[in-house]
Amino acid sequence: MPPSNGRRRAASVVLGLALATGLSGLSAPASAAPTPRKPAGVRVVSVGDQGFTVTFRKSRYATKYRIWTSTTKSRLALSTISRTHASRKARKPRLTITGLPYTSAPYYFRVQAIGRGKSRYSGVMSTSLRTSTPTALRATSSATGGLALTWGGRAAARYEVQQATDGRMSRGVRSWSTRSVSQSFSPYGLTPGTTYWFRVRAVNGSSTSSWTAPVAQVARSRGLSVRVMTYNVLRRASDGKAYAGGERVASWSSRGPAVVSTIQASGADVVGLQEAADWTDRAVGADGPGQRQADWIRARLGSGWALATTETAPSQGVAWRRTGRYVVFDSGRFAQDAAGSWTLSGAGTSNPTIAAWAVLRERSTGARMLAVSAHLAAAPGAANDRRRQAETQNLLRVVAQARQAHGGVQVVYLGDFNSDAGKKHPLDGPGVTFRAARVADADEAAQAVGAENRYNSANQLLRTAPASATHVDHVFAPAGVGVRTWGMRLSLRGGRFVGVIPSDHNAVVADVVVPW
Repeated sequence: MPPSNGRRRAASVVLGLALATGLSGLSAPASAAPTPRKPAGVRVVSVGDQGFTVTFRKSRYATKYRIWTSTTKSRLALSTISRTHASRKARKPRLTITGLPYTSAPYYFRVQAIGRGKSRYSGVMSTSLRTSTPTALRATSSATGGLALTWGGRAAARYEVQQATDGRMSRGVRSWSTRSVSQSFSPYGLTPGTTYWFRVRAVNGSSTSSWTAPVAQVARSRGLSVRVMTYNVLRRASDGKAYAGGERVASWSSRGPAVVSTIQASGADVVGLQEAADWTDRAVGADGPGQRQADWIRARLGSGWALATTETAPSQGVAWRRTGRYVVFDSGRFAQDAAGSWTLSGAGTSNPTIAAWAVLRERSTGARMLAVSAHLAAAPGAANDRRRQAETQNLLRVVAQARQAHGGVQVVYLGDFNSDAGKKHPLDGPGVTFRAARVADADEAAQAVGAENRYNSANQLLRTAPASATHVDHVFAPAGVGVRTWGMRLSLRGGRFVGVIPSDHNAVVADVVVPW
């Protein structure tokens, strides 16, 4: 008689026990430890001047947590995150990281959930440290220098300036914003003879300091609104040169019209040119006289434009020093009162650093400004950084002398300063020197900045415009000169240059208000 179902199940159990007993010398594989869930709901709940606190939802399978942080976002990639700053591990979903060096730049961070030797990371987020209230706010005013605010204290990502016509800051209120690390600001549109009150506060991300106590000052000057441009047009001797990773330089006959069109379309009144000395009508190295690139540009801009006489006029058959730095201007609006050039370094050598200058007078009002076109030493490296710093110090010195000689006329600096605050220039010599003298970079002081700020001003002849927001071409505005707007002029479609690339530099334009 066959066994019943019950007897068959019992036999299977007995057989299973026998097999297990026979294999007792072998280890059964352990189940894999589960990976913690990705931290979610991460938010910053408090910030200090050396750290911050975050909370988040508890991650399943996690037993501990910690924060990793860096001011460089790319360093939080999993391959390099272990070399960044980390908090202590904690068991609860609330973490505080301390001991961070203060900076006005944001800190990027990720939360790590850890469990049984495995971990998961949140996405990359950012926060900013708490800044402090600016100190020693001061307002100065003069008829030719304009009205300027300066302050001290800890650096911040930006500053908010409030202006009013009463000490309670309740009447005639106007608000300004500046990113200038020179810790200065020059309001514009003020009525001469009117007393204004000002106060300032610092902002890092969502962290805002208290307002300073208000200070008062009388506006004593009017404002000359003028659009200025700086443009390194690339010397004709570079025609045909192949750029590493970029295009070959087009001929001047192709590039020149694009340079002129860029100036015309910008609406600029005053233009500082660099690398504009090479002949256009004869061999590049020939003796003069001849037509310089600056002459070629001026002629095609039309009869309403003039080239400041910053070089000694040539005589037939005699060569003369061509500086490569020039000032061209709308001669219908302005007249030249004085002009010349200064040697900033390398005097007596074959390659001195020179700045051209011109005192321009508005025909309708008599308002004057000093326009400077500079081109500092090229090439990266610490030695050249220091050279550019010394050249900028010399520039400030000779400008101070020129201003005194011409009745205190206010200045605007235009040029290719071959420096920025990026990685290629560990010492931003011009920036450091100008900031110490309360001279602001126009793209930091401007109340409106074009979206093209994300592109490099040096385009390296790359068809796809490089975008890392570093600029070696600058408009610098000293305390007293207001800056309405800042922008770059480059013809792009979808981030790529359209047509011939005029130069390895883009034109930089700013609307400034010069006191007079």
